[in-house]
Amino acid sequence: MWWNMLLLLISLRSSICFEDTSPFIFFTTYRTQPEPIYPDHTLTTLSGHAFQSFVRASIDCKSTFYVIALQPGLHAEDLKHAAMPSMKVSLNKAMEKLVIPYGYGGLDLDSVIEYVIDKCNADRILIDVQSGSYPLLDGNTKKVLYVQFPPLKGSIMERWDLLKYHEDTFLHYLLASFPHGSEYTMIYVSTPGLTMVQHRDISTDTPPVVPFKYNPKQPKGLFFNYELFSEGIYMIWMVLLVLFPILIVALMAISSIKISYGAFELKKDIIKKNK
Repeated sequence: MWWNMLLLLISLRSSICFEDTSPFIFFTTYRTQPEPIYPDHTLTTLSGHAFQSFVRASIDCKSTFYVIALQPGLHAEDLKHAAMPSMKVSLNKAMEKLVIPYGYGGLDLDSVIEYVIDKCNADRILIDVQSGSYPLLDGNTKKVLYVQFPPLKGSIMERWDLLKYHEDTFLHYLLASFPHGSEYTMIYVSTPGLTMVQHRDISTDTPPVVPFKYNPKQPKGLFFNYELFSEGIYMIWMVLLVLFPILIVALMAISSIKISYGAFELKKDIIKKNK
């Protein structure tokens, strides 16, 4: 009984810790400095304010294009099972990157955009996602491209389809439109939406999601090489954290038991009587 209650509390704690989180991704096609702050680095979680400070510190105006993309309602769970293959390729090729699967807190993107514009004397261009059209992007001046996707909604399968066939494809063609050899910086952030459990609860009119069978040939998700601390691993550590003190107490109790060697010897009087 107590074991079931323990697992229930740990599961609840795990869901609370990763609730209201969303991914933060930063990468560049070059190294911003000889010793980057976070070279090819991943943190499990980081506040939006800290991520924003890192981004500002990394702006050196060497990029011709600064792509700032906002995807509301995104969760780390959405980026599994090859939901954004083109983004994954760009991320793997990046010279410097910072990946936060479970970011929390808000980001002031307007402040970041204005900072880049002022520091690098860049032009601000709003990319119209709905129409899919944007002006010809030449490399004569530095540009800040702001892309805001519509909020991610629907069942998990619908969300994966939107990410793969709309958002990821759109960003792929946007980056491909840059002049050959152009350096760019990608800042891909999101805001928390409904949790994955809530999405499944409210999607009663959609068919249930069939669990994926393991397939070694199946493309891995965006965070496959970066997510070092998932919810499952978090639960394992929580269980170990609870069981380890219990084990220590048990070992100390056993080691404190003292048994006299004479307890196992027959008394001489009993031996004489038997004789």
